[in-house]
Amino acid sequence: MNTSKEIKINYNWDKKTALNSFNEIYKFEYNQGAKKFIGWFIIALVQFGVVATLKKGDITILAFSTFLLIYWYIIKKLIAKKRFLDTIKNIKNINLVINKNGITFNKEKITWKWDEISEIKELKSGFIIIKDSNHFFLPKEAFNSNKDLEKFIQFK
Repeated sequence: MNTSKEIKINYNWDKKTALNSFNEIYKFEYNQGAKKFIGWFIIALVQFGVVATLKKGDITILAFSTFLLIYWYIIKKLIAKKRFLDTIKNIKNINLVINKNGITFNKEKITWKWDEISEIKELKSGFIIIKDSNHFFLPKEAFNSNKDLEKFIQFK
């Protein structure tokens, strides 16, 4: 292993970092694929409910679709955020080693090999690394230098 190509990243995992990670991953998931279209369908259903209410005076469709809309865009996110924060509450620091073999999390406990990672999506504030149904958000500010950031981009 060529250690000159190795990148070591250590950063504090506080509530602000955790919430930023959650928000970036959640936004990414709901702007991609079928979940985006489900939201659009619910919005169309609300519009149909408004028309049905105005034409027939029946608020059943409007009430049902409004509840779905509130659930999809507000309640679902609150539930997901609580579950995420409960899952990661014992994490204090994130330690990564990135090299030609892959990404090793928290001192050799878990390694994601490059061929197992399905996608690395670069965002304005960081990277979302996807392996199967697992997502990890790596903020750009966690890199020690621009040189390390450039090395990471070469690995991906």
